[in-house]
Amino acid sequence: MKKNYLFPHWFKVMGWVLSIAAVVAYLCIRDLEFKMPALSFDVLLLEDDDEGSYSFFRLANTNILSIAMPVLTIGLLFIGFSKEKVEDEFVHYLRAQSLISPISMCRIWCFSYSSSCSSSSSE
Repeated sequence: MKKNYLFPHWFKVMGWVLSIAAVVAYLCIRDLEFKMPALSFDVLLLEDDDEGSYSFFRLANTNILSIAMPVLTIGLLFIGFSKEKVEDEFVHYLRAQSLISPISMCRIWCFSYSSSCSSSSSE
C-alpha cells in the first residue's frame, strides 16, 4: 500500500498566501512601525516562577509580529511539502521521506526529553 504523506497541491497556493502575508506584515510593522490598535491583541502565556516551574498563566499584550514568524514557517512547510501537479515516483518518494524523517527524529527527541524530565523530577 502506497502511503501518501505529502499535502495536496492546493496547499501550495495556501502556503504562498500565508508566506507573503506574513512577510508583508512583518516588514510593515517592523520597518514602518505601524501603530494600530487593531494589530495588537492579548495572548495567553505560560509563565514560570523563580524555581523554574511553570505554574500559572497570564495574559500579555503583543502585536502581530509574534505570530508572523510561525505563520511564515507554516506557509513554507505547505509550499515545500505539497504535491506537484505532475510528479514522478522518485521525487514523490524523496519528498515524502524528507517530511517523515524530521518528524520521526522530533518524536524520538521529545520522548527522550520527557523521559529525562520525569526521571529528574522524581529524584
